[in-house]
Amino acid sequence: MMWLLSSMGAPCQKNKEKNADERYFPRWGARNRVVYQRSPHASSNEGHTKDLSCAGACICVKEPFPLRQRLKLTIYLSPRTKLDIQGTVVWQNASSPPFQTGIAFYNTPHEAQDMILKHAFEINRRKITDYWFKGWKGE
Repeated sequence: MMWLLSSMGAPCQKNKEKNADERYFPRWGARNRVVYQRSPHASSNEGHTKDLSCAGACICVKEPFPLRQRLKLTIYLSPRTKLDIQGTVVWQNASSPPFQTGIAFYNTPHEAQDMILKHAFEINRRKITDYWFKGWKGE
């Protein structure tokens, strides 16, 4: 069963017949290592991204989270490039591990958003340029 937060902040069951992709920012399929903590003094755990955007990510983790759980995330865009960001759990597929968990980023610096866009462009360059120049024949 999948749960998410309604626009009023109350938990509600996801309607599978409705278009689930109502995001403002596009997202890109990306499998990046993620290290996360529930609180500053909690131990770190690891998972990976399923998709990523400037506004949030879907991460796969071994433990369930309550809605509105705040997390400190380190997302490794490459072996040498990491992004420290804060997020809130907005939905989770709690049927079985690994749990797919929707994270909305907050207090995201513009530099972090730029890093995500550059990363997305590098891994999906062909897809993005095909979309931007759809129907253009270069004449």
